[in-house]
Amino acid sequence: MYVYVDKGFRLVDYPNFSKRDEHDILGSDSLSTHSCSKVRTRYFGRNKMKSVTLSSVLLATASSVIATPTLLICSDSTTANYANTSVLQGWGFYISEYLTIPVNNLAKNGRSTRSFINEGLWAQLLDATSAGDFVIIEMGHNDDGDPTDATSTSADRATLPGIGNDSVVVTTSAGTTETVHSFGWYLREMIANVRAKGAIPLISGMVNRNYWSGNTLTKDWPFATYAQEIAAQLGVEYIDHTNYSVAAWQTLGPTAAKTYFPNDNTHTSWPGARINTETFVAAVKCRCGGSSVLLQSLNAAGNAVNQSCINMLLHTPLFVALALWCDHAMSQVVGKATGMATGTTGGGSATPAVPSSLAELKTWLTDSTARVIMIDRTWDFTSSEGTTSATGCAPWTCSNGYTPQKAINANGWCGSQTSASVSYYNAGTMPIDLGSNKSIVGVGTAGVIKGKGFRIRGGVSNIIIQNLHITNLNPSLVWGGDAIQVLGASKVWIDHCKFSLIGRQMIVTGYEPAQYLTVSNCIFDGTTSWSASCNNQHYWTVLLLGSDDKITFAYNHFYHDSGRAPKIGGAGGQHVQFVNNYFNTMGGHAFDISTGANALIEGNYFNAVTTPMTSASSSYSGTLYTVGTSAAASACSSYLGRSCQTNTLASSGSWPSYTSTTVLSWMKTYVNYLIAPMAAGSVPSYVTAHAGPGKS
Repeated sequence: MYVYVDKGFRLVDYPNFSKRDEHDILGSDSLSTHSCSKVRTRYFGRNKMKSVTLSSVLLATASSVIATPTLLICSDSTTANYANTSVLQGWGFYISEYLTIPVNNLAKNGRSTRSFINEGLWAQLLDATSAGDFVIIEMGHNDDGDPTDATSTSADRATLPGIGNDSVVVTTSAGTTETVHSFGWYLREMIANVRAKGAIPLISGMVNRNYWSGNTLTKDWPFATYAQEIAAQLGVEYIDHTNYSVAAWQTLGPTAAKTYFPNDNTHTSWPGARINTETFVAAVKCRCGGSSVLLQSLNAAGNAVNQSCINMLLHTPLFVALALWCDHAMSQVVGKATGMATGTTGGGSATPAVPSSLAELKTWLTDSTARVIMIDRTWDFTSSEGTTSATGCAPWTCSNGYTPQKAINANGWCGSQTSASVSYYNAGTMPIDLGSNKSIVGVGTAGVIKGKGFRIRGGVSNIIIQNLHITNLNPSLVWGGDAIQVLGASKVWIDHCKFSLIGRQMIVTGYEPAQYLTVSNCIFDGTTSWSASCNNQHYWTVLLLGSDDKITFAYNHFYHDSGRAPKIGGAGGQHVQFVNNYFNTMGGHAFDISTGANALIEGNYFNAVTTPMTSASSSYSGTLYTVGTSAAASACSSYLGRSCQTNTLASSGSWPSYTSTTVLSWMKTYVNYLIAPMAAGSVPSYVTAHAGPGKS
């Protein structure tokens, strides 16, 4: 049997693997990347029924068990299962022998991303997909070609090269018109579909074809590069099956390699399929320092596949790009904290790591160890802690056909309001208490925390939350949960996050001081089906009421929020700079000022905002600097060493001009923590381009 060692593959002896097995099953020359120790996995011949025992994987949470996920495969003839009588086999046939989870191989001969979708095969795969499943997409062989060439037999399946949004209208062989998109476009659609099911997409580079130039195997396959680029663009795990298969076949050489391709240079024999399977497993094991989500699902045979990654990949352009993507995907925080959170480092130089279960994620978030925690998928806490049915209240009725929120009777909040039955997920009402020195970083757009929020309290400090989407905390119920609470904590940077479908506040500081907090480049999406304001917009957005808060809000997008966007004041002594935020399409109020608020509000843009600031806020105008005129903007210079920027309003209500120099005097003390704003006119385009997960 061939075994990979540091410099390549060589022939070694397996004590429990007979020569008859080797000859009958794998042929006279075969490759296995198992170690040289005894192998107890039994291989069955191509004319015998495959028998694989799959052990269940129990993913334990604090109080629940999640069903074993399934691995589903979308691919072509290089991966498909063939009949037992065929001389050909695809690598997907063997993959179950290396995993502890079930496999549903839906690969189909001759299919491209386009034809897999058009023929309904993709719909069948989605129907078979459940939340938590893994979906491998390895395509590209049949996407190549010219979809506009009616004389070509591949025209009906070919896609446009690249990953752009270009398209072309063609007439198919059936006489119908069809808009054909790029390979990358179809991959993006597939990834979005998988994520919508709550499953985890994995992009795999296509296995090589057996094309040689002398003794050098062709290794630069454009559609593998496109697949890698899409994975990087969308924060999807990329498994470099291309380069690992190239390395294995290159080691065999052209003469030996040809024996594994009986009919052409694309389709493998049964032994050849085994090689491609084990190179896939090797690619999983070597990905980005052991970061693959499939790593925990390898069984004994999978773990025995050689993991020596040094020299395994050749230094091709694809490999170099992959290495850069690994660095990006597993990087620590992007950029540095600005504003009041300047100097916040989170988990610092701790090695980035991906949790393997809800329980492990919760442990890492709450312990005292400095960590960089990578969130590369949707972690769904929604049902992890059970449900409660109770008597709450119905504070609002809507006469316009919209559905209002009801409320949980938290701390007797309902009072004399009309009673109503409520049912809610407990997880949303019980946030995770973060430990100090944590960086919680989403990968691309894949990082989602669902059904549970974070609480930073009791002196905890040095926290970075970046590139996450926090969503679905009992959105139909007031007191259903807050996305992030900062209560008596310091040095917190919340950046490039998105908040949606939250029952109560998206961010709240409570009565204890939130010292040195910056919220930047985030999206506060209030779109909802349950609205206290009866307009499908969320009312409870941001509440800043901690004593002696020191806070920066910069470059955020407030969208479809109808109130408390933000509310500042309550305990007294809040000091806040709101700079270059985009308030967009809000059928209620943005700023609501109360006792103790000290706010510098500059360079913001209000578009279609009914009430940019409540009239009641005028009672606290003595501690506000709202930069309503050019004169007020110029007056900042003597305090801050620069002019302030006026706020801009379009199709919005009026903006008051409050010019408290008390605010400027305080801000002067912290001038090194202030963000110098851009002109408000540039804010909509800038924020739209940069705010939210997956953007820079």
